[in-house]
Amino acid sequence: MSKSIAPGWYKDPAAPETQRYWDGEQWLGAPLPADATPPETPPRPAPPPPPPTPSPAAGPDGAPAGMWGTTVADSQPELLRPGTVLPRPVLTMPDGFTGASLERRLGARVIDFLVVAALSVVANSWLGYRYLEIFLPYLREAMANPEQQPPVDSRLSSMFYVMVLISLVLWFAYEVVPIGRTGQTFGKRLLRIKVVRMDGAAVDFGSSFRRWAIMAVPNLFFPCCAPIQAVDALWCTWDKPLAQCIHDKSARTVVVSAKPADLPQVSDAKERADG
Repeated sequence: MSKSIAPGWYKDPAAPETQRYWDGEQWLGAPLPADATPPETPPRPAPPPPPPTPSPAAGPDGAPAGMWGTTVADSQPELLRPGTVLPRPVLTMPDGFTGASLERRLGARVIDFLVVAALSVVANSWLGYRYLEIFLPYLREAMANPEQQPPVDSRLSSMFYVMVLISLVLWFAYEVVPIGRTGQTFGKRLLRIKVVRMDGAAVDFGSSFRRWAIMAVPNLFFPCCAPIQAVDALWCTWDKPLAQCIHDKSARTVVVSAKPADLPQVSDAKERADG
């Protein structure tokens, strides 16, 4: 349209079915239908487009520069620079728990060992008697004639491993089941400590079994693996920061002081009598 035409609403020559506002030099605003009543005022001009965002300049390591001129590589040098070794996460005690003292842990282990040993002696009493009945004559003959050793009765080896398996079954029932249910054996309950997972949750049967298996499996190769059990039991004395034994590390558990709710409850009458 010519510049001499007065400003107003006119049909758009490029789209006759619409009308637009002519300001004397150019079309303004969005088109309206040709049969619509246009407003009395001209449409507002469209806002100017935002200025283009300049691309960030590359930093010294090829990383994009930040808004103050620092590069991402400079702000996080340990994470982005090649060859950087990330620090290992620091292990901490689960929230709400305190670590059990070494004296109570070792004391509970001694109590549990004595209980399992007593149960094993009772359960293996008949087999033990039969074992000694065969082994003692062999021992006397071997000591009487050291230069000519008598043949070893094959029943001794079989009876020995049967007694070991019976002891392991008793140990399993004594330790895995109670820890999988309450986190405590008799010795741990007596000395007010318990086993929990690293996140503070209760120990499940899978973790309890893995924890026990690390201690129990070397018994199948006794006595050659006895030092392994000793190292496992004493590992907590120098382990930092959670004082875990090897079987705790395998099962991702930690031994903590028991809370009052985990301890045996005393009746009110008993408390009054003691008072």
